[in-house]
Formats: sequence, C-alpha cells, structure tokens
Amino acid sequence: MSCAAAACEQLASTEYVKRNDGIATAIHQKLTEAAEMIDDKSPYYKYTPVNVLENESFKLYWSLRTLTDKTIPLNRPDIIFMNKKKRTLFDRHSCPKYT
Repeated sequence: MSCAAAACEQLASTEYVKRNDGIATAIHQKLTEAAEMIDDKSPYYKYTPVNVLENESFKLYWSLRTLTDKTIPLNRPDIIFMNKKKRTLFDRHSCPKYT
C-alpha cells in the first residue's frame, strides 16, 4: 500500500502542474482577448502565453516572480492582471503543495 501511495504523490505533483498550467493558460488567453491585447484566435490548447503584455489600459504578467516588501514563500503567481485605469489587480496562484 505504501508503494501505491508514494507513486500517487509523485504522479500528483507532475499531473497537477500540467492541469494547473492548462487552466492558467486558458484564463490568460481569455484575459488577453477581453483586454484586446492580442488578435490571435487560436484554440486554447495551441495558445502559448507571453510573459508580459501591455496596452494603454491593462498589463498582464505570466508566471513572473513578484517583489514584495515581506518575504513570502509563494511570490510567483501564474497570472497578474492589472487594470491601469481603475487601479485594480487580479492574481492567480497555484496550489502551494506542488509548486
């Protein structure tokens, strides 16, 4: 039983990362389309996120470390989406167990 549990944990970490990245990629694509940052209308499974996108209204970061005034263990959110005009921010983090 312990061997099966150990294999599950090993698979879970890699499979979780694949699934998480797939979801985050789809969210990134929808945000870029909604903010009119890209014209590419490729299917979500062929889309490759760009690390930094910006226009006059929005700024979008993909998987970049962020500087904070306090040390935190998870300073690399999947997505940071800033609305410059309304001065609002959205960020999406992965589950800390497997990142």
